[in-house]
Amino acid sequence: APPFMFLGCSDSRVSEGTIFHSLPGELFAERNIANQFRESDTNAEAALIYAVEHLGVSHILVMGHYGCGGVATAIATAFSPPDMTDPIQRFIQPIRELYLNSDRHVPDIPPEIEQLREKNRRTRPVPTPELHEPGFRALVEENVKVNVERILEAARVSAS
Repeated sequence: APPFMFLGCSDSRVSEGTIFHSLPGELFAERNIANQFRESDTNAEAALIYAVEHLGVSHILVMGHYGCGGVATAIATAFSPPDMTDPIQRFIQPIRELYLNSDRHVPDIPPEIEQLREKNRRTRPVPTPELHEPGFRALVEENVKVNVERILEAARVSAS
């Protein structure tokens, strides 16, 4: 059984096997838009439960990537109500909320997400952020942290 579960983004251009130099069967992988985990997502929850309870994985890796299309779309649609009948827009709504409410503070670094949010608040339409935009990169990092926290708080994982 694999010792690791990998939760990654479906639009990452590099496979988890390549990143970790792993052989088939060494990682149990789950991918979705912007490496999201929510207990209300039956697919992600089932994959997590299967990995922990049936395969006995002892480590769960959540990996985001700079330039993530899901995070970029959440930023670009945060101030203009998107079509919530679109399943993609519904799926990335938690990232949009993270962007609108983040108060990330790292010592000796300006508040990148807040700065991007303030800049975009005055712009319509909000452009897709540039790859090296500090606020975009910071939101990718915060999204990983939030999803790690969600996994740790998941009832079936915390009981294991």
